[in-house]
Amino acid sequence: MLQKVVKKYDMKLVAFEGGSIELPGTRNDTLYITHIRNPKQRALVEYKYSGRWDCQWLVYKHKRKPRTWEPTEENANSIEKWISRAKGCKGNQFMGSKLWKCSSNCFVRWLNHPNGHCDAPESYFANRSLYQSALGIAQKFHLIIQTEKLHDKGYVELLENYFGLSSIGVETRRPMFCDAESKAANVAYPLKIS
Repeated sequence: MLQKVVKKYDMKLVAFEGGSIELPGTRNDTLYITHIRNPKQRALVEYKYSGRWDCQWLVYKHKRKPRTWEPTEENANSIEKWISRAKGCKGNQFMGSKLWKCSSNCFVRWLNHPNGHCDAPESYFANRSLYQSALGIAQKFHLIIQTEKLHDKGYVELLENYFGLSSIGVETRRPMFCDAESKAANVAYPLKIS
């Protein structure tokens, strides 16, 4: 959708993903847009995508992988086992994986980091000051898109109206590494969470 906005208004699109960002309000000639995703939903998708079975094993003939290995219910990591990889905190230092580091107070931490990351040690334990700072930064964005709502036709229409576009819908995204393989494994062995 943003590519069509850029084309319609003859703008330049600069996108940042997983790297340093330009904080909103830095420039007067820039439309600042970001998207957010529910951290719990992100974690569950991450587990289904690469936590149940190692993506390297699903895609490649890994040197440690037996030649006849196939994903099964028996060799899948349980969500509990996958979560247990996060080792918790030691003093003020978080010892777990990056995913779990980022899921705790995710938006507050991301917005407070000068480079748009959530791994600043001082932000592991959010406080009132960090919440106020994050709110102030979030309010400077011209638009914050909720990723989960992009499947909702009404939400997409609101975004199109915001940009003055006719009904275009959301473009199909490029598949990620291991996407087809992990989806096939999850279809063959559906995740059962109670």
